[in-house]
Parts: sequence; C-alpha cells; structure tokens
Amino acid sequence: MTDKDKTIIKLKVAEADQRDVGKGIVRIDESFREKLGLNSFDVVEIRERRQLQPS
Repeated sequence: MTDKDKTIIKLKVAEADQRDVGKGIVRIDESFREKLGLNSFDVVEIRERRQLQPS
C-alpha cells in the first residue's frame, strides 16, 4: 500500500474494556469500519498523538 492509498481518520479514545487491557486490541465502531472498508479482525495501525493538558 502506498501513502496515496492510506486513509487517515481521527477517533476519540475511550477507556478500554477490562478484558482488552494489555492485549493490543482496538475496537472500532461499525459505522467507521464501514466507511474505511474494514472487517472485523482486520489489522490496523494506531499512531499515538498526545495532546498536553494545561496544568
């Protein structure tokens, strides 16, 4: 896949289900999966971008 073929979206991160903690699992809402052409169990890459909160 080339950079031209990649789709970038921004999703809001929510607290993980307890059963998923530490397993490297991400759950994406069905409507977003459909928009991206993804199926259940497809592999996706997550890139972290933290926003600092003012103290």
